[in-house]
Amino acid sequence: VLAVFASAWMSLDWSYAWSQHVAWFEKVTGPAVPDEGTWADIAGLVAPLTKHFGVEVPRLAFTILRIGSALGCFIACWLAALHLDRNRAVFCLLSLSILWVMLMNPRTEGNTYAVLGPIAGGLLAMVVMAKRPWLIVLMSLVCFGLMFSREITGETNFWIRPLCALLCVGVVATLWRGRWAREAQFVSSLEPLPARHEV
Repeated sequence: VLAVFASAWMSLDWSYAWSQHVAWFEKVTGPAVPDEGTWADIAGLVAPLTKHFGVEVPRLAFTILRIGSALGCFIACWLAALHLDRNRAVFCLLSLSILWVMLMNPRTEGNTYAVLGPIAGGLLAMVVMAKRPWLIVLMSLVCFGLMFSREITGETNFWIRPLCALLCVGVVATLWRGRWAREAQFVSSLEPLPARHEV
């Protein structure tokens, strides 16, 4: 590592080498504090409301929210692994992890929500199989919002996709109750994972 670091100084123009190191440091540290409300994360969802009511949310509040929600996500995944059947536990772990990244990464772009597409589509398929009309409507709207966020408002927005992600969190949370998930034959339609002692 030190050799690679030192190789930049083999250039005869040391001032250029120094300027590149400074530019690197600025690039690394600058994006760590993006403007809140200009990305498709939780701050982008909250920003229109705070601007409307003239409230300024300190950056520290979002940092605390991100840390707290990470801990909550970890605990939820841990409990899912302990108390849910294996297939629902794995689905919860995958879903909550992706949803946390979408909502809490301070530089989530709209295109990043393509990662959420399979989860939203899977949830929609599950509620269709369970024949739950209100969840079918909700998840259809979520999938539509994820796909056509810009077309809905006619301009770039940073709140529709995070809102859809929050709605997905709510639907994933209902997997804990299990009834509609079992009605969707989600568990029985998948090959069960091996028990822990068989892995």
